[in-house]
Amino acid sequence: MNLPKKMVDINKTLLSIDFSGMRDDDSWNLKHKNIQDIVDLLMDAYFPVPINVSTRKKSLINVIYYLFFIEGIYSFNINMIIYFEICNKSQAVKIDYGKNRDNMVTQFDELNDVSLSNRLKFMRKRGYADIADLCNVKIRNAIAHNDYYIDGKGAFIIVSSREKTNYSILNEYIENLQWFMRLFNTSYMRAKYSDS
Repeated sequence: MNLPKKMVDINKTLLSIDFSGMRDDDSWNLKHKNIQDIVDLLMDAYFPVPINVSTRKKSLINVIYYLFFIEGIYSFNINMIIYFEICNKSQAVKIDYGKNRDNMVTQFDELNDVSLSNRLKFMRKRGYADIADLCNVKIRNAIAHNDYYIDGKGAFIIVSSREKTNYSILNEYIENLQWFMRLFNTSYMRAKYSDS
């Protein structure tokens, strides 16, 4: 598999995580099967984008993909890595819930109450900055708060700050997220279900 340069280090990081020691939850198996099916479907459906679609419309498709990936699959995957930290330490992990409130997280589902930005800060502190940096928080927030527009050339522009991200860069963010999801799923399945 020829990985983009940025993904080589992320793949090493993911392969270093021994998910086999994590407590099992039957719902994870269902979620991971669903995630793999979605990633495969989107990879197959996304490339190539129909030629007759304008660059502006391609960017709008990217906006939908980006928010879906960040809020769904990527968020679930970083929760799995944080939960690995909890299981690996055999103790609760202190994580900032936001709103001037620190709390101890002991269960996987409690991570859903922690803001994405605080989970990303936690990831950076624990040595997973390369994975946390896959999420462009400015773009995610602009999409989530409808603070953007797409110009005629397909550039993503944040209204409040006037920051501009060209179509090719937005497309690269999507491709990196797709690579990460594939690598994560492969690493997780290999650790959990290998015969060794």
